[in-house]
Amino acid sequence: HAKPFGPPTIDGRPRFDMGAEHSAEHPALRRINNPSDISQAYLDVMRNAASVDMIDDLIGPNVKFHHCKINLKLPGLDTAVCAGPQPDAGPE
Repeated sequence: HAKPFGPPTIDGRPRFDMGAEHSAEHPALRRINNPSDISQAYLDVMRNAASVDMIDDLIGPNVKFHHCKINLKLPGLDTAVCAGPQPDAGPE
């Protein structure tokens, strides 16, 4: 793949986002959007981790899980993910 791909997630982004330097010879996956949609193990952690109980203690039980992502910082690649909106990645 030469650009972000995969079915859109709940926030409209492609599932997999590549760094600008991505190529078949040097893959540069930089983000997986909503991994909980494709991994039951990841969803279980998001729903049952100790942090969920801590959030409940801090702000109460009315918390809704909307989406998640995994940002990858691969060695030797410029796969850093900026904190602000990115023109090629859709809405932040």
